[in-house]
This record gives sequence, C-alpha cells and structure tokens, in this order.
Amino acid sequence: MYICFLLDKKYLSYIEPITINLDIKYFIIYIEDIEKEKSKLLKSKLIVTIHSFHKKVLDFLQEVNGKVKTLTIQDGIIEFKSSNHRFQGNYRFRPLYSDFIACFGEQSKRILLAYGVEEKQIIITGNPRFDNIKSYNSQGKYLLITMANRPGYGLENAIKYYKLMESLLYWLEENEVLFKLRLSRGVSKIGQESIYKIFDNPSDILKKYYDHMPSKESLYEDLSKSYAVITTPSTVSLEAMLFNIPVVHLISDSVPINLQTIYNIYRKEDFSQIINELKNPNSFKMLNQKMILEDNISYTNNSTVKVIEIIKDLI
Repeated sequence: MYICFLLDKKYLSYIEPITINLDIKYFIIYIEDIEKEKSKLLKSKLIVTIHSFHKKVLDFLQEVNGKVKTLTIQDGIIEFKSSNHRFQGNYRFRPLYSDFIACFGEQSKRILLAYGVEEKQIIITGNPRFDNIKSYNSQGKYLLITMANRPGYGLENAIKYYKLMESLLYWLEENEVLFKLRLSRGVSKIGQESIYKIFDNPSDILKKYYDHMPSKESLYEDLSKSYAVITTPSTVSLEAMLFNIPVVHLISDSVPINLQTIYNIYRKEDFSQIINELKNPNSFKMLNQKMILEDNISYTNNSTVKVIEIIKDLI
C-alpha cells in the first residue's frame, strides 16, 4: 500500500513537512512524468497534489476520477481572478476535480462553497508549510516589499501595479526608509520581461531593484527580519500575519479582494500616513488583523498533523 504525491519539481519543499512525518510508503511523481508513471499512480491508494489549476494535473484528475481517491491541498489564496478564465487560463477549483480538498480555513471554505464545491469534499486543515513559522524569531530590522507571482488582472492592471510599485520605491528612497524588495525567481523573470515590454525606458529605480532578484534568503528569513510587509494580495500576506507583523496591501485598481487587510495603499498619497505608522502599529488594528488571520488559517502550528490524519483516513 502506498500513496503518490503529484508535483511540480519546484514545489518539492512544500510537502516536506508531510513526507518527513509520514509513516506510510509514498512516491513522488513529477508532473512531466505522469504518462511514464501512470501505472504507479493508478495503483496507489491516494494521489495528493497542490496544483489546483495546472492543466496536465487537471486532465489527469479527470481521467482517474472514480478509479483512485484524490486529495488537493490548497497552497495559495483563492483570488477573484481565480474564478475568471481570462486571467488564469483555468477556473481555479471550478469545478474541483479532486475527491477532496484540504483548505486553509473558514474563508476558503466559504469561497469554495460559493464556487459550487460540495461541503462533503471540503476539509479544513490549515497548511503544513506554515507550521515552520513558529521556529523563527522576529527581529524587525526593515520594511519588506514583495509582490504576488502574477500581480494584477491582465496586462493593463499589471502596468498599474508596476507604476505604483515604482512610485513606492522612489518614496522609500527619498524618505530614507530601510527596506528590502523581495521577488521570487518566477516574478523577477516575469517582472523584468514585463518592465522592458511595458516601458520604452524603464526607470533607473525599477532596473536597480529588479536586476537584483531573487532574494538569497528564504521568505521566512526575510519575514523574520521585517517589522512590516507591503505586498500585492498574495499568500505572503497570510504568512506575514503569522509572524504577527502588520500587512499592507498594494492595490492598483478597484477590483474585488478576497483576502482583506487592515492597511491598504491605493495611490502614492497613501504612502506617508500608512508607512509612518507601521513601526508602531495601532493595537486595535493589529487585533483586527489577528481576527482576519484566524478566519483564513486554521490549525496554526499543527496543520501537518491534521493533513496526515486526513491522508490516513482516506486510505
């Protein structure tokens, strides 16, 4: 008896909290090897994936429906653009092709139910990779600036994000605010390509920071050294909240945001008031941020145990 994890190679570390604590035989099958390893996948007791809108995974989950039990672990926030084919290429979780989904918390469950996912398919587990946050000590050295992997809702909206980010970086330098800009490998590549396509003459400040991506430190190392985070709506927002530091959303347009934050920047006129408050955030606002976090993430610090329990129950 064994289970299979179906993954993109880049996301191997995301399931490590599960695999290192799992006392059941398992195999890791990479997405590009689905056809080659199909026999092994079909003989498994359970297939587990985190890839909710990867076309090859969706096609395979449809193919094995009713033949092998399947579990999707939610690994990122469900954004408004996740529901629109134009923005994502797929409707994320619409429909849900897995038998079950292990989701972050009550907020994700409400969205999934609204999407038409049956309640019996939804299991609230939190997310195992967040469990490691408890091992970090916050130092509060600098303001962390980051961005979602694919900011915006199409090219026009992305341009607005980049221009607002450009204004923010100028303001931070002019006001001598100690900060760090962090982007993933994917974002830095997309970001650089977008910048050089969007702007005939990218500003020096955009070139200066985008040319030094990605960060050499892990996200959690960067968060542990930050006193606050400014980001486009992203899973990083929740991870920063778990560090108990204020989170600011950089929002470039009037679009629905599923994950709310207490602080929001819409235009450059917002920079001064909000950024100057971040080192000593309002205690009532931080209490409200904690409430947002509790609504979005369950089983804080012991999600791994919960997910392993679910896996064992399913086999």
